[in-house]
Amino acid sequence: MNAQRGRGGVLALIPARGGSKRLPGKNIRPLGGIPMIAHTVRAALASPRLDRTILSTDDPAIAEAVRAAGGEAPFLRPEHLATDAASSVDVALHAIDFCEAEGRSYEWLVLLQPTSPLRSAEDIEGCLSLCLDQGAEAAVTVTLAEKPLNHYGRLDAEGRFDREALGEAVGSGSLAALTGACYVLRVETLRRERSFLPEGVRAWPTPWERAVDVDVLADFELAERLLAR
Repeated sequence: MNAQRGRGGVLALIPARGGSKRLPGKNIRPLGGIPMIAHTVRAALASPRLDRTILSTDDPAIAEAVRAAGGEAPFLRPEHLATDAASSVDVALHAIDFCEAEGRSYEWLVLLQPTSPLRSAEDIEGCLSLCLDQGAEAAVTVTLAEKPLNHYGRLDAEGRFDREALGEAVGSGSLAALTGACYVLRVETLRRERSFLPEGVRAWPTPWERAVDVDVLADFELAERLLAR
């Protein structure tokens, strides 16, 4: 495990609920010969700025898979945080409170969703650099659109395409999408704003090949092909 510091340190959290309806058991489904969630554990353990990485789950099988990969699963999530209605903010704050009850307080939280198994330690370290080195209050991984803005537009309810509408809305910036692979922010900001996307959040661009978000079987199969390549 990475070295652990007290106040001022960086806590990484992997949230993994057991009840996946669209792709049952996806977090422990074998990907490249190991459970999918193990790829997130490996990226976290390869990130030198993470002081502690823990799992929040309600599923003992997921907890065992994380421990087998070298991660830490110090508790099982309570039932009220294991429903579809439970928010990721409440799940994160529960984990932070658990650590504080152990006497370990952290200044920064890094959220690593296991549905992004192809993210790298470089992506985690990039987000951390924006915060720890460049003074950002929060950072997220994004992937940039492959085509220029003038290729995009909006479809109305009747299916008519307006190429100008999106460009006017976005302005001169690049079009980017959240990957869900990594969120970094101060713990006090999370408590105050109750959001992983507070005002002024900075973006760390990652290539689309590392931005696959596994929700359905087709996503998983794409991740398999990219990992094999």
